[in-house]
Amino acid sequence: MLVVPYDRMQVKSTKTNVFIKNLGPNVSNKFLYDLFKLYGEIFSVKLAQDYKGSSKGYGYVQYRNPEDSIKAINDMNGKEIDGKKLTVAPYKITERRDLSTQSYTNVFVKNLPPEITTKAALDALFAEFGPRTSVGIFPKQLGDKMGYYGFVNFEKPEDAAKAVTGLNDKEISGVKLYVAKALTKDQRERERIRHKMELRSQSRKFTLHVKLKKGEPLDEALVRQELSPFGEIKSVSIQKSKNTEGQEIGSAIGYVVFAQTEEAERV
Repeated sequence: MLVVPYDRMQVKSTKTNVFIKNLGPNVSNKFLYDLFKLYGEIFSVKLAQDYKGSSKGYGYVQYRNPEDSIKAINDMNGKEIDGKKLTVAPYKITERRDLSTQSYTNVFVKNLPPEITTKAALDALFAEFGPRTSVGIFPKQLGDKMGYYGFVNFEKPEDAAKAVTGLNDKEISGVKLYVAKALTKDQRERERIRHKMELRSQSRKFTLHVKLKKGEPLDEALVRQELSPFGEIKSVSIQKSKNTEGQEIGSAIGYVVFAQTEEAERV
């Protein structure tokens, strides 16, 4: 781990910042630091990593002095490390945005209407947007009925983008399609984690911690009776404890989840 003093103006500077790409999967922040420290005093090192901590193939090194960043670029650009030829260049503000919004050709589709159950039918749905290189459709059990989802890969990124814009939320046979850029396994995992964290953050806003001062066990009916005037209660949970005989009993601590943040704030 690298620890350096925080300098707001230095962070905002692009004159001392170097962008490196085509890094190997086993590269670490320390490796990147050791590789570039020969050219001058380093202010910060940032390696782009996936949710597992593996290198995504690019990173940033920021020097204290612009002259050092120029030396690093001149000497390291094109140098081969672990069988990969590095690209080392001055950092541009658009660089990070460009990497995060890279073009795509593969499109994911779900919520398909009941008449679309074959490759041919799915291909016909996307035909108007441009040539496709492959189409796949797969069954999925949805309760007591069978549903389908699929992937459509276009020849050109612009055609894939047009398909997403043209078909997402479009209603066919009473069903609204979901069409979006197909995510990799790593991207899906990051989305799952992000969504989970958002839900957890939201639940904290709606949740109140309840405790009886006397230490007597809470009663769910009493809690609902006392707090329901403030708003709709979604759930009441009371922590469990054990008595001297090892039997589970209610405790004096519980949690109340309201339907709206404003309702919880009124209590």
